[in-house]
Amino acid sequence: MKNRLHRNADGTGWAVLADPEGNEFCVLRSAAERAASTPS
Repeated sequence: MKNRLHRNADGTGWAVLADPEGNEFCVLRSAAERAASTPS
């Protein structure tokens, strides 16, 4: 299983990751992470 990234223009999105056994899980960016990466 290949990892997949779903990113939107506004910085929202998620990554789908898989462990060696093929179990998938999603990782979301928090609002704080998005705010910290947005230029002032």
